[in-house]
Amino acid sequence: MTDLNLNLDSRKHGIDAAQLAIHPAEVHEFNQLLDGLYTDMRPTGEIQRLLFGQILHSGWNMRIARKHEAQALLKFGPASTSVQSTMRFYRDNERTFYRALTELRNLQTELAYRATLAEQEDATLPDVPPLVRTAQVHKQVRQTAAEPVLRRPATQ
Repeated sequence: MTDLNLNLDSRKHGIDAAQLAIHPAEVHEFNQLLDGLYTDMRPTGEIQRLLFGQILHSGWNMRIARKHEAQALLKFGPASTSVQSTMRFYRDNERTFYRALTELRNLQTELAYRATLAEQEDATLPDVPPLVRTAQVHKQVRQTAAEPVLRRPATQ
């Protein structure tokens, strides 16, 4: 049997291979998906790794659903209950995929804005709650850019 833990380091990726339906013959394909997504998204922190795990899981399930859908279409036709249930399974995973992807992007965007603000002010990251909506961070950046910088004269 193939070693399923080839690239599935839960400390690095925040996922558990036991929660995914991976056929031993598909381990290499799964590892390619895992590495590609991880390289694209580069999650940091526990929340980002959790969202990454949801994206990976739902993306893998969408792939499985497409395979089953093609087989059921050829065997039973488009009106069969097998095809309909497979399509529903796909849509459910697709929804999860895009929700998690949107949340991960928002979180990463927020952290990038906070880092940019800190760099502009030559200080540490501003004290912003970690889950502030991105729109609020955008507003803060616009306000900061529009306001003139007032510096106190140095005291002797």
